[in-house]
Amino acid sequence: MEINFGTYYSKCNIIFDVNGNYTINNANMRITSTNNWNGRVAFPNGITLARVDSSSSDSAQNAFNSKVVFPNTVTNLYRCFSNRRKFNKLVEIPNNVTKMEYTFFNCSNLNQNIQIPNNVTDMTNTFSRCINLNQNIQISNSVTDIAYTFNGCINLNQNIQLPNNVTNMAYMFNNCRSLNQNIQIPNSVTTMPYSFAFCNLMSNVTIEPSSRQESTYDYVFRNNASQSLNIWTDESTANILKQANFLSGAVKLSFNVIDNGYYNDGFNVYIYTNAVFPS
Repeated sequence: MEINFGTYYSKCNIIFDVNGNYTINNANMRITSTNNWNGRVAFPNGITLARVDSSSSDSAQNAFNSKVVFPNTVTNLYRCFSNRRKFNKLVEIPNNVTKMEYTFFNCSNLNQNIQIPNNVTDMTNTFSRCINLNQNIQISNSVTDIAYTFNGCINLNQNIQLPNNVTNMAYMFNNCRSLNQNIQIPNSVTTMPYSFAFCNLMSNVTIEPSSRQESTYDYVFRNNASQSLNIWTDESTANILKQANFLSGAVKLSFNVIDNGYYNDGFNVYIYTNAVFPS
């Protein structure tokens, strides 16, 4: 059975109860149905913002038996599935969506390879606290804000490609305890505090050359020097890193010269300046 409504709304909440019954809400009207739904879930045509209402019970999330479908009119998925802790179904995101803030926030059971459309610009907290997530999510180059995107995804260990136009990656991989990939930071990034904090398995990161200030790197790798940390970059960035509080946020490290960069053996931090970057 497919739930599909022809009524046009500007905003829409869909509320599920423990039996899988649903209620559609918006500012102007309320439609209630007692029909159980066991097939595709289709949100109404014409809506621009859709979300699963916070009053839905956790056990109701088991009623999702297949993928969730949105109409192409949807542009905003702010908190759409936020705090739906049992939710773990494939979601087709429309190409017109631009905002995905908190879309899957705290969906602790979610482990699906969600495709991010090319028009999305904001992924703040999109998958934050999705503790079971371990998918190589492809982030489109239209995205500029990925702050907290994978914050607290403790099982994530994928080589996530950062978009070329991203500017804000603050807390992006904060507390991703399983992450051990060589993540490449594009030169467009201007804000990155705590982006790899508490990533205790992280051993390699590549930083593209840019004109960033020293303070940009403060706290970036906080509390993740339990093993060797290799930073691949250029000479100019290496000199900035030598002056930054990038590891602990409180202590500036003293580096010695090696053949192609610098090292601080006390913290097992190595900065290599022979990195090769795409032209």
